[in-house]
Amino acid sequence: MSAFTANIVAGIAVILLSTGAGFLYQWYLGPWLKEWWIKRRGALEIHGPWKLEGDFDGVIGKRDMDIRQRGRSIWGTATSTAGRDKGRVYLLKGTINNAILVCRYMDEERSSLDMGSFAVRLLCGGREMEGVCAFYSERHEAIHAAGIKGWKVSDKPTRAQRRRLKKS
Repeated sequence: MSAFTANIVAGIAVILLSTGAGFLYQWYLGPWLKEWWIKRRGALEIHGPWKLEGDFDGVIGKRDMDIRQRGRSIWGTATSTAGRDKGRVYLLKGTINNAILVCRYMDEERSSLDMGSFAVRLLCGGREMEGVCAFYSERHEAIHAAGIKGWKVSDKPTRAQRRRLKKS
């Protein structure tokens, strides 16, 4: 076997080994390492669909949120399904530190000045959130705060969660 042929065979072997290692990591080792890291660090994964409710200036507002996450950073959209701003879409951007999510939101239409922020505590392993939303009240011409509660849509609410939501 010539040196040229040996180099080609070695190159093909390296390609096959690296491809096999990539598949091994993607399908077996990667998910296991991710789960181990989450358990070890206590990191919360909140990506996915959420429902949010709050009393915004005397009117019950509801939002459907689609949250994306990479590490501690989150981003996504919140669509208003009930309240004064029904049909509006807001862009979200925030960070998670321990079990606290601090997030800014702004109207999808860049010309609108509708924006605010919220800070929530993540509960039940990141399946619920409870906190405060700060927003500008046109009725009072001042900054107001509203208590908000949210839950992950993919998780069926427990009896205790339903009772808490009825009380508020």
